[in-house]
Amino acid sequence: MLTAHNVTTLAANTAITVHIRRSGTTVATGGYYTATVGGNQSVPFGAIHTLDSPSTTSAITYEVFGYRGGVSGTVNMNGPRELTLMEIKG
Repeated sequence: MLTAHNVTTLAANTAITVHIRRSGTTVATGGYYTATVGGNQSVPFGAIHTLDSPSTTSAITYEVFGYRGGVSGTVNMNGPRELTLMEIKG
């Protein structure tokens, strides 16, 4: 589960997509869109929830990536943010 206050970008009319990845493979995606004109765009984020079943006993690395659609640039995750991982014994 990934939670954050909001995501920001400097481009107007830009899609923002946030991915949770396991060892380079996307396991969850959250999409957001800002339709304001110019300046620092801030979009409420909320949370992404997913259930991942990697089927391994080896160590696993999870990462969070933010992408901006249409143009290159930076996406920032602001405010309190947390990535929570729970192991469910089968």
